[in-house]
Amino acid sequence: MKALSLTQPWASAIALGLKHWETRSWPTSYRGEVCIHASKSFPRWAKDFAEGEGHDPKTLPLGRIVCVCDLTECRQTSTLAPTLSFQEISWGDFSPGRFAFRLENVRVLPEPVFTRGALGFWSVGWDEELAVIRGLKLATPYAVPQS
Repeated sequence: MKALSLTQPWASAIALGLKHWETRSWPTSYRGEVCIHASKSFPRWAKDFAEGEGHDPKTLPLGRIVCVCDLTECRQTSTLAPTLSFQEISWGDFSPGRFAFRLENVRVLPEPVFTRGALGFWSVGWDEELAVIRGLKLATPYAVPQS
């Protein structure tokens, strides 16, 4: 099972349906299921952004897998940004030369799973994968609207 670590509040924004595209400086050919992991670090600038968006930084999980989704597409941000809502743009870095990963079929884990993260795509450990699979049986699915 693959995972991708994001700083909060961006990880929770995916789980809440506020963010459907994850932007990175690199492209990926990977397609399939991916766990969204909230990084353990939570810098002051990210806390300030969370507060500005109406989220209490003290309530956001850290160092945990918060949801599982399907990565279905990778596009250059320059071709995508003009088609996106203001909300979507505010949750990513869509500047030229970057890439956006489409995240669909988001399933929110009822209890986030603690695990250590890493840069790029990384493999979830066996015990944590089992916990994620158990959580998926109780996960809250929602349909991500097309943007």
